[in-house]
Amino acid sequence: MRIARIALLAAGVGATGFGVVLLLVTQRFDQLLSLGAWLAGAIIVHDGILAPATTLTTRTLDRVGHVLPDRSRTVIRMAWGVGACLTLLAVPLVIAQARGARNESVLAGDYVRDLLLLWAAIAAVTLLAAGIGFVRSRRTSGTPPTTAP
Repeated sequence: MRIARIALLAAGVGATGFGVVLLLVTQRFDQLLSLGAWLAGAIIVHDGILAPATTLTTRTLDRVGHVLPDRSRTVIRMAWGVGACLTLLAVPLVIAQARGARNESVLAGDYVRDLLLLWAAIAAVTLLAAGIGFVRSRRTSGTPPTTAP
């Protein structure tokens, strides 16, 4: 196992080094500055929006979701994380589309609708998976599943 880890580490360091050299050789200085700004923005968005929102969701779910088994809460947490990341990817497209593009073929989709459909699909799959987890946990614990009145 130790040899595999060292090999993976070496491969990762090598690939990263190759990528950095390729980036420095093929990109202009202004493009590198733009990349640096983008990476800084990604860190700010992650640490300023995504991580606090995920922490808040997890804490809220732990407080009010105590009736749900761990399996179902995990599914909900994962769905929130996937949805939040995909929303962060879609926000620049939604903003650019609202501003209007110089070339209409660049922003051809209806990104707000697609994002809402994506969240609906995530919610449906999450409800199904969390529901299955809820029923299975009740069966294995010996407690019959409760039904809504």
